Amino acid sequence: MRHVWLSAAFLCGCSDNLPAQSFIDKLRVLAIQAEPATVAPRQSTTLQTLTIGATSYLWLACRTDPGATSTTPCGFTELGRRALPAPCGATVDGTLCTLGHDATASVTPTAALLDAGELLVTYVAADSDAAACYLGTLAHGGLPTDPDHCVIAYKRVGVSTATNRNPSLASFSFTLADGAAEPLDGTAEVAIPTKSATLHATRSDDASEIVDGHYEALSLSWFTDGGAIDGGRSTFDPDGCTTQSACATQVPVVEATTKWKTKAPGTVHFWAVLRDDRGGVGWRSGSLSVTP
Repeated sequence: MRHVWLSAAFLCGCSDNLPAQSFIDKLRVLAIQAEPATVAPRQSTTLQTLTIGATSYLWLACRTDPGATSTTPCGFTELGRRALPAPCGATVDGTLCTLGHDATASVTPTAALLDAGELLVTYVAADSDAAACYLGTLAHGGLPTDPDHCVIAYKRVGVSTATNRNPSLASFSFTLADGAAEPLDGTAEVAIPTKSATLHATRSDDASEIVDGHYEALSLSWFTDGGAIDGGRSTFDPDGCTTQSACATQVPVVEATTKWKTKAPGTVHFWAVLRDDRGGVGWRSGSLSVTP
């Protein structure tokens, strides 16, 4: 799966028998965020992720190949490598290096990356040993050896003096038929059998920035680990418009919705990931209890 510029592209996390993309039943990387979304030379940006089920992490940084027709994760041009790249220094100039092994990382690009306009960050999440997963993938011709337990993803981080703010969600809630909205804060209960619930995600007032007089396009991906979501992707296109670009000067709508239903009791978790069209990303999570 590949998203628009600056978004995360997830390469090694899929089996042959795929459930719905919105259903989470194993290790998954749902989003990677750089804060700020675009970073100026010699300024730092913090990298964090929405990852489900990982206990081990690896971050790498490199420069994208200007002549390449497609993007590949850092180090994948060196298939067969048996050791991790050297640690990154205080600043990064695009030379392949290891950023760290924690759940989050930070990176400070040099002015050398200003001309390229971006830095490529690679993220490895595993439920055992992320470094072993990464090196094992390189040794296996760049193909995953255990995709249910290791995910390799990358994100293009813009290097520019221009500002680019990550979008955010103001609220995340659900309603039953003709009911009032309730927050997905873990305190709500839904009894089975019941009609399907409606999930609601409301964007912040400033989620869509104005660039050259046009509003950014916003899209939202829905995820759950219980039941089924009817429509895993929503947009915030203005009323009466098929796309944001078709009505670029009109304000995006405030709320996105989708349907969800389940037949099994237990605690169900939900995630909503908001993206703009310049690589910004934000998310909210929630849960509720399903009772017999």
